[in-house]
Amino acid sequence: MSDVEEPPGLAGRGPSSTRIRVLLDRAVELAAEHDSVGLLQRIVEGAAEVTGARYAALGVYDTDGAITTFVHHGIEDAAAHRI
Repeated sequence: MSDVEEPPGLAGRGPSSTRIRVLLDRAVELAAEHDSVGLLQRIVEGAAEVTGARYAALGVYDTDGAITTFVHHGIEDAAAHRI
């Protein structure tokens, strides 16, 4: 089996098979998660790990456009609160 071509910006960050393994591991973890905030937190952490990002965040908006849930990784709580 050959490696998947590296996406732009990710070259040199290790073999793509490593990122695929991380994604598969995260998928198994996500399937076991029953708490919606916990699920979103795992998604954000997995996205940061796969992309090599220092920071990651995800906001859920209500129908009026207000953020109802904001999960983050690598961002201090004070900074996240300001966002």
